[in-house]
Amino acid sequence: MPEQGESESPLSGFLGDRVAQAIEAARDSGMPRESLALLSRWWQYEAWLRELVYVELRASFGMDWRLPIAKAAKRLDEDSKYTHMRTADSENPQAYLDYSQLCEVIGEHWDIFEPSLVHRATWDGHQQELTRVRHRFAHIRRPHTDDLSRLEQFLRDLERGAFVACASYNNRWMPDPGANVPVSVGWLQECHQDAQRLIKHARDRYDTRFMLHASGRPWATTPENLEMLPAYYGTRCSLWADTRWTCQVSGATATLHVTRDTRLVATEA
Repeated sequence: MPEQGESESPLSGFLGDRVAQAIEAARDSGMPRESLALLSRWWQYEAWLRELVYVELRASFGMDWRLPIAKAAKRLDEDSKYTHMRTADSENPQAYLDYSQLCEVIGEHWDIFEPSLVHRATWDGHQQELTRVRHRFAHIRRPHTDDLSRLEQFLRDLERGAFVACASYNNRWMPDPGANVPVSVGWLQECHQDAQRLIKHARDRYDTRFMLHASGRPWATTPENLEMLPAYYGTRCSLWADTRWTCQVSGATATLHVTRDTRLVATEA
């Protein structure tokens, strides 16, 4: 709360007093407004890249998704020693990649990222400029007058790919319950131990039904007949499985959509 006689910051209502005071202190110490705007836009940009890296690597490599980002392991291990400073990202390996390493991972596995980004030449051509922009605000240097415009234009360039990445979840289908593939066998045929424990319990105790849908990533090649999936182990295939539980409540059907780390993944042998 402001002291008696002081007026409340116009930012306080939106950001809260503590954050507003920190921003105003930076401004008063000479921080350019453009630097604050750049940092905000860069957070938007890099946070999306890191989320995309997780989604596509997890879909492509399954449980081995950490292998392509093994460079982050040392930093993560060092940070884990400071248990009194743990954050929500303390166990998230991709959060410990610096930007250049993040771009290396994307470049090394470009085939799974291109549908969600831009043409490779366009991507590569922008990285030198974007790195300069990042270095300026990361090392407390004043920005170029066009830095914010450059970054915002690149964000606009990425909009179509971001739409493709997210819209791919809209094309879902129900796997064949009798198909000889892991998710169907495990959950639709109730052979998985969790399925045996949860599905019957939810049905008998809460009148809740389990539904399973699958969707394909934009880069994935999947057979129309999912029983043929084992024959595709020589190529990279990926199906994402999402679950729905439906429950009859007072004559109406309520649907709970649960996103889980349950994937049907075939990777290169």
